[in-house]
Amino acid sequence: VLWGQFGLGLTLAGIGYGNSFLLVAAGAALLGLSMGVGFTALAALVAEVVPLPRRGLALGGYNSCIYLGMMASSATMGTVVHRVGYGGGFLAAGAVTLATTLIFWWEQRRRRTASSRPGVV
Repeated sequence: VLWGQFGLGLTLAGIGYGNSFLLVAAGAALLGLSMGVGFTALAALVAEVVPLPRRGLALGGYNSCIYLGMMASSATMGTVVHRVGYGGGFLAAGAVTLATTLIFWWEQRRRRTASSRPGVV
């Protein structure tokens, strides 16, 4: 999950600065690869932690969050790009992705540490 999401954030941050077809195409390929790794691993994580009777609902919610996030990004990034430029817009999207990935990583680490302590649930 982390590698895919970190790759997605870094690729988003850099793709807006591509100044040739080759750089943008390479960025798009890395973006797709990162999304494939990160999103697939996230879906597997959801399936792993949710009880079987609720798994379909959880995966539906997961996919809804992905597409609602993409919709929100499409609805807001035009204004961001207009104000800070194309590269700045992608940099902002990458920064948000990296920040949320760090929050996810920290929360997962905190939970693992708490669950490894005796008497902590």
